[in-house]
Amino acid sequence: MTWFCKARYVAMSPESNQEQFAAHARGVLYRVLYEQAYFDDPGSVDNVVTGVRAGETARAVPRLPLRMAIADRSVAVLPLASSAGPGNPKELQAALVRESSLLEALIDLFERYWEVGAPLRVTEEGRIGGAGPEEPAPLAPEDRHLLSLMVAGLTDEAIAGQLRVSKRTVQRRVQGLMGLAGVATRMQLGWHAARRDWL
Repeated sequence: MTWFCKARYVAMSPESNQEQFAAHARGVLYRVLYEQAYFDDPGSVDNVVTGVRAGETARAVPRLPLRMAIADRSVAVLPLASSAGPGNPKELQAALVRESSLLEALIDLFERYWEVGAPLRVTEEGRIGGAGPEEPAPLAPEDRHLLSLMVAGLTDEAIAGQLRVSKRTVQRRVQGLMGLAGVATRMQLGWHAARRDWL
């Protein structure tokens, strides 16, 4: 399941969404993107903490363009009601999009936002980690150097030559930095490195 979660729900309050936890128990994976305004809603932080602890992978972005859920990359649901309040019950309330070029575009839209989203982690105290004391310690100078070479577009072989280490060591260190940033690709690592002033 992939979700765009905007502020001010229009269909069902997050507290009433018990199906997600039953789905987690069945092994269903959830990737959820939250827009910043979502966290202004009462109880929203607690809801995200509960979801992440249950197995949800969550990220945050400044703003999302629409509300959306996609299941198994084969069907999407898009509520059409305005966030200003419930719509007229006689009017169309949601769109169901099955396999089509529109669904492929919606999947791509989710993935683009996912790439730039900031990972949301939960601390032992039950808070969402982020900027502040929970942020990882500054990078060592050698890691900054490696990142600068990677972002400049050098190959692993060229980076290894510059750093006088093996290609395997470069790949291991890049994987370690990806784990530290909580990202899955080198493109995401470059974005997070710039965002966190690692370069």
